[in-house]
Amino acid sequence: MRLCGTILNELEVQTCQGCGGPLPPARYLGYVSSHSDTVMGKQVLRRLCSACAREKRAQEFVKL
Repeated sequence: MRLCGTILNELEVQTCQGCGGPLPPARYLGYVSSHSDTVMGKQVLRRLCSACAREKRAQEFVKL
């Protein structure tokens, strides 16, 4: 994160295991997991971008 050319914070960018695209920071994914996984009653591994996750889920329904 930069403000007027000054680096205020640096976060490691995680990448999608499917396409190599960028994912949100691990801290954000941890926050989402801690709230949504509790409500849903299951643990979701968030290692894929939304496009790859949709494609993987669709392949589970339709055998290509």
